[in-house]
Amino acid sequence: MFTELRVAWALPEPAHIFRTRHSIAAVYLDGGLRRTVNVSRGTGPVLNWGVYAVDDELDRLAPGTVFMAVFDVQDELVVEGNPPERRRRGEYAWPWIDDRLEPRLVAEGQRFASRMLWFLKDRAELARVLLAGTGDEPGQWRRDGIVATRFSGAASGLVQATILARLIGDAELERMARAKLDAAADVEVAEYGGPFSAAVGYFATKYGAWSPVDLSDLSPPA
Repeated sequence: MFTELRVAWALPEPAHIFRTRHSIAAVYLDGGLRRTVNVSRGTGPVLNWGVYAVDDELDRLAPGTVFMAVFDVQDELVVEGNPPERRRRGEYAWPWIDDRLEPRLVAEGQRFASRMLWFLKDRAELARVLLAGTGDEPGQWRRDGIVATRFSGAASGLVQATILARLIGDAELERMARAKLDAAADVEVAEYGGPFSAAVGYFATKYGAWSPVDLSDLSPPA
């Protein structure tokens, strides 16, 4: 079924295929990013599909630190023609043996899968998504109907963007991160229980244990 979907969605041969009991994913490596399209079986049973991208080098260095953007589609692009039982984009009845792929599933992937996978050009664009948003607002980039959202919170996203900026030598991105920190330094972060600058300092100290670049200027004084 997954092979049929990849062909129907006109996706190229992936670098890797990963399988678990309830999911399968195709992984593409370029621009320093690990781009993944995943199909999984939920309860019901239903089929879900989605796309995300992570920084390949940093995820290998510190797995689970979620230098990640996830992708979706602006709501107005997927409302028309949705069946009443459709709860959200990317959710369909699971196809059984000899079932045809649902035409809407095929059409959705044809329209959006490749655009999601290559929405971000490189690591610098991922860093800009990680830096997007303020306070509790989601950090998002929107372009041509696709929405890229940072997986991490605003404070950790700022530290992640700083790490990437210093790794790739992007001085403008680093200035943007510093300007965001200075502008929001005293803003209270509800889930952290303190100002934004302290939350950034916490993640800088946490990431500083393995970071390939110096983060001491973001860490709180000893």
